[in-house]
Amino acid sequence: MNFTKLLRTPHSEVWGITENEEMIGRIDIHYDTDESVDVSVLIKQKLTQEQELELCEKINENLGENAELSDENFTMVVSQVDSVNVYGKEDD
Repeated sequence: MNFTKLLRTPHSEVWGITENEEMIGRIDIHYDTDESVDVSVLIKQKLTQEQELELCEKINENLGENAELSDENFTMVVSQVDSVNVYGKEDD
């Protein structure tokens, strides 16, 4: 799995998750002014709990800015979905 930055604002980032050049998921990272970090992960793959935790660790290692999974101000939610579709924005 690879991560590609899609959007950056002062308080958030959106990353695409790709595998074999196919979009299989999305990561939304939100940075609050109290230094808490909330991450939502949508993934179009059936993962075991162990695989989910490995994905969380990979996201944390590659995308986490001064936040750790064990930190009480850091939350990551993983949702496994049937499809990931993007509407309204054309590829460059």
